Amino acid sequence: DDGDNGRLRICISRIPLTPNTNHQTPSAWPGTWHPSPVIEFLMPYYQQLLGNARARQPRGLYFHIDTDGDCRPSIPLYLELGLTRMSPCEVASGCDVVEIGKAHPNLMLSGGIDKRVLAAGKDAIDAHLAHIMPFMVERGGYYPTCDHGVPIEVSFENYMYYRQRVCELDHR
Repeated sequence: DDGDNGRLRICISRIPLTPNTNHQTPSAWPGTWHPSPVIEFLMPYYQQLLGNARARQPRGLYFHIDTDGDCRPSIPLYLELGLTRMSPCEVASGCDVVEIGKAHPNLMLSGGIDKRVLAAGKDAIDAHLAHIMPFMVERGGYYPTCDHGVPIEVSFENYMYYRQRVCELDHR
């Protein structure tokens, strides 16, 4: 008997996994992120966690990273682990969801909608969505969301206009 560890293993073996795992990852403003701490401190634990989860999951396991700041430098490291989805592709930190989508065509993405643009009005919303939606709809594996929460500066009218335009541009 190995006490609590044995009981934990029994519990884990009986609890079904959902096919999605979600993790917060450190990112930063452009030029301030370095992979060494991730490689040294996080990768071994992610490898163990995901290896154990994949061994128990009969269906595919989706590995989602939620990140603040510039996610681009961290994408290659997380792809090594089997990353399948990343969000929110924060525009304020320099991320462009179209560029990321082109560079990583098999990576599911969400986010990429600049909350500042939503506050700027309908013309700004239309221009922003014209940059994002045609390519990302054709590419697939993307759903447009505001990078993090929608601030109070965004009127309900602007938000509803943005959602309506997304539906029209997606035309599915």
